[in-house]
Amino acid sequence: MGIYFGHIMNWWFISVLIGAVSFPISFVLFRKSHDKGYMFSKAIGIFLISYFSWLFGHFIFSTISIIAVAALLTALSVYIFVKERKEILEFLGNKIALVIIAELFYLLIFLVYALFRMYQPDIIGTEKFMDFAFMNSISKADKMPPYDPWMFGKGLHISYYYFGYVMMAIMFKLTGIPNGVGFNLALTYIVAMSALTMVGLLYNLTKNYVIGFLAAAFLLL
Repeated sequence: MGIYFGHIMNWWFISVLIGAVSFPISFVLFRKSHDKGYMFSKAIGIFLISYFSWLFGHFIFSTISIIAVAALLTALSVYIFVKERKEILEFLGNKIALVIIAELFYLLIFLVYALFRMYQPDIIGTEKFMDFAFMNSISKADKMPPYDPWMFGKGLHISYYYFGYVMMAIMFKLTGIPNGVGFNLALTYIVAMSALTMVGLLYNLTKNYVIGFLAAAFLLL
């Protein structure tokens, strides 16, 4: 259990780091929103890293290439931060409560669902086994598109919408977590990010956290 908790915190930390690095980009994209895109930054960050890693992946797809993309994203964020420093720091100073609430909510949902998956870790039922097969194929690929795990040895690539699997396989590589554990943390990640972005959406529409939390509860349940 201690090892699994270490994996949980590892994935959570990397996801928070991606969100922090991506916040200046979210700030520019959602400048007119109440939270300046803060609650969307984690989703935007993993999307951008995954999309450009996928593009470069048609030449090479590896942990090093993914880290290189993340470094370029960081450089862009630093440039934006320097350019928008006054407004970003003013927002963080005035909205520190929003940042704390968002991060505590994200951590809470992450830990609660990870605990649930800890006691229900089976990768069986519906399409879970197929999801796992695709994630394994992508995480082991050295180029894009990845090979179809059902047609291994035939030289056929996945002819299916697989970008979501790419996003999770990239997290496998960034965290170094074994794929079997990573599958359950991928589900946890999706649940926690969905909850946070739903709160962000409703907060920006209503400026009311309670409505945001209720919307997240309805979405998840």
